[in-house]
Amino acid sequence: MNREPPKRQGHVDIRDVARAAGVSTATVSRALSGRGYASDDARRKVAAASRRLGYQPAAPGRSLRTTRSMTIGLLVPDLADPVYLPFLRGVEHAAQQHGYVVVVADARSSTTLERRQLDRLYAQRVDALVLAGSPRDRAYLRRLQRAGLMVVDPEGPNGPSDIRRTTEAHATTSLCEHLADLGHSRIAYVTRGAPRGRTAQRRSRAVIDSCRKVGIAAKPVLLGARREPDDVGDMLAGLVRSRKPVTAVVCGAHSLAPLLLRAKSAAGIHVPDECSFVTYGDSDWAAAYRPALSVVRRDLYARATAITTHLIAQLDGHDPHVTDPDAHRVEFVPRDSVARARS
Repeated sequence: MNREPPKRQGHVDIRDVARAAGVSTATVSRALSGRGYASDDARRKVAAASRRLGYQPAAPGRSLRTTRSMTIGLLVPDLADPVYLPFLRGVEHAAQQHGYVVVVADARSSTTLERRQLDRLYAQRVDALVLAGSPRDRAYLRRLQRAGLMVVDPEGPNGPSDIRRTTEAHATTSLCEHLADLGHSRIAYVTRGAPRGRTAQRRSRAVIDSCRKVGIAAKPVLLGARREPDDVGDMLAGLVRSRKPVTAVVCGAHSLAPLLLRAKSAAGIHVPDECSFVTYGDSDWAAAYRPALSVVRRDLYARATAITTHLIAQLDGHDPHVTDPDAHRVEFVPRDSVARARS
């Protein structure tokens, strides 16, 4: 699907100005409107490029620049994944404090639906879009950005600097050291498919690198089209009961944990006696599950609150900053689903 969103300007548009000035379209929008943060250098470059190109916004464009919708779009990869609920609440909390309304778009793990939801938010002219996770079609999102949609990617160039520097490497190292201390030497790192988003790619590299450092052999396992617990259970049983058995499973996404746990149960694999279990992401059910699940977690409520507060400061023309240390804290939390490796 390669259709371009319609231009909001005339022959010379905001994208032309952005290219000439060497800045993003969001920076051009903020510099021209005077609404939101842009450095003095960026404002000078945008002004010079606008004069050089003879850029004249059409009347609707001028109206859009001076009138806010007071809405923030929130794109969630899949609302069925409970890990996103605290993020949603954090965005809502910060937005309500500053008089903004949040419009939530659920992509339901579908590239086609994600594009439709992005189009809907674009048409509703939200003041900005916050990403709760990595988009499935980043190229399409970039086209919308070039058309004037301001997008805040927590780990991208316009997210809070503290948040951008946040990685899971330290927590992943703690996880692998804990497994090594308990005698685990072979684990499976299970994901649905090859990692695509920034977070998934960094997570995969961190697991492989950390395991190598502590002497654990990490086997990447891609489920692919497997959806049924029996099919996944047969696959896991082959790993756990082989001549060189895997003694722990690390789940790469919280939304995948229920399937893996059901599959282990279907295959008669006992957690943690026969195979330990760890997942990335935390939730109330993960703590309530028996045995309680060991997790790598971050405070997504604090993270979302900090991101949204940072964004609104930009929209209001204030100096954005992040002060909450919980917003960039990532930690490994050992619980009952991890035990000493069986001999």
